[in-house]
Amino acid sequence: MDWLSFSEAISDLNLELFLTIVLLIILFIGGLLVGRWSLSREIDRAQYNQKDSTRKAWLNNFWQGISTELIGAVFTTIGFGLILVIFQQYQVVQNNKDYLTLQLSSPDNSIAIDGVRIARYQNWLTDGTLIGAQLSEANLQNADLTDANLMGAHLWQANLQAAFLLDAKLQDANLRTSNLIGADLGGAKLQRANLHNANLRGAILVGADLSGANLRNANLESVTWELDDEPPVILPDGTQWTSDTDLERFTDPNHDDFWQATSDED
Repeated sequence: MDWLSFSEAISDLNLELFLTIVLLIILFIGGLLVGRWSLSREIDRAQYNQKDSTRKAWLNNFWQGISTELIGAVFTTIGFGLILVIFQQYQVVQNNKDYLTLQLSSPDNSIAIDGVRIARYQNWLTDGTLIGAQLSEANLQNADLTDANLMGAHLWQANLQAAFLLDAKLQDANLRTSNLIGADLGGAKLQRANLHNANLRGAILVGADLSGANLRNANLESVTWELDDEPPVILPDGTQWTSDTDLERFTDPNHDDFWQATSDED
């Protein structure tokens, strides 16, 4: 069960349903009080007549028994009703999220962008709903995915050209052969991300965390980045980054030893 969707289902219970339940409880308690008052009057009358002592005892026992059973039955019914409504709402929320994932993974850019807008409005872009999402071959060009939580997402061959991925969570994401030309990945969390064969030409990676990322055969031409520490990044030529690595060799096409990605590498 998706507990995130379950909690949303509970929070989405509308005010009308809540007020209806409260009203039913009030009416039930009111009915019990009226019944108790009526029975008290009968018992008071029986006290003046010794012959009615048996009737008095019967009325007392009857009231105690039926009131207990009624209380249990009513609250059990209300409880089961609430559970049914919550699970129905959960199913609605889950179906909406599944449909949203289909929108986001669409090869039609307008549909995918509309999905991003809905996800942002519903807070599903950042709350973990899209962790591990299947978004392969999605056309998210120019999409605003700032702060998006896409940890472990499958973005194989996705079009993220000129997308805004500022501070996005992309740990363990599969971005293999994705189009990230001109994308802004400033501050993005790219630990252990697979960027094998990705096209990052002109992308911004300032402040991005690339610890453990795989940049094998990636196109880094004109990339703007900073590697202040020494994360275990696999560079496009298969070597591991060190503090002595000349990064301009991968980013500056005018470099004497410029390394260029090969499009046919697996």
